Amino acid sequence: MTKYALINSSNIVETVVDNPTKPDTFTENGAHWEILAGNAGPGWSWATGNVYTAPTPAPGSLRITVGSFFDRFKEAKYPILASTDPMVKALVTDCIVRRYIDLADSQLPGGLAMLSAAGFGIDTDEILHAPISDDERFTA
Repeated sequence: MTKYALINSSNIVETVVDNPTKPDTFTENGAHWEILAGNAGPGWSWATGNVYTAPTPAPGSLRITVGSFFDRFKEAKYPILASTDPMVKALVTDCIVRRYIDLADSQLPGGLAMLSAAGFGIDTDEILHAPISDDERFTA
C-alpha cells in the first residue's frame, strides 16, 4: 500500500495513508494526488518530481513537553533519570523544573554533549531534529 498527498497550489492539504490505489483525481482548482514521500504531511510544500519541503517552524513551535524530551532518549531514558552523577542530576533537575523543552535552545546541544561524555549512548541529532508529533508538542 502507498501513501498519497493531495496537492493544491504546491502545498500538501491532505494525506491518505496506505491506500491500495491512487485516490480519484481532483480537477477543482488544479488539485491533484501524488505519492507521498517520507514523513511529509499537511503544510509541507511540493515540487515536481515529488520533492517535499517541511514548513519553516514558527517561533516557539520547537517546544516539547518535558516528558516527551526524556522519551527521545529511548533506552537511555531511565539510566539518565536514575543517574547519581552530579552533573547528570543537575541537568535532569534543570529540565524537570521547566514547563517545556525548547529544541532550538542554544544551550541544549551542550547538555546533550555532557550526557554523551557521561557515557550515555544517545543520538543527539535524533533528539534535536526528529519531527515533533502532536503528542509531544507543548501547548500553553
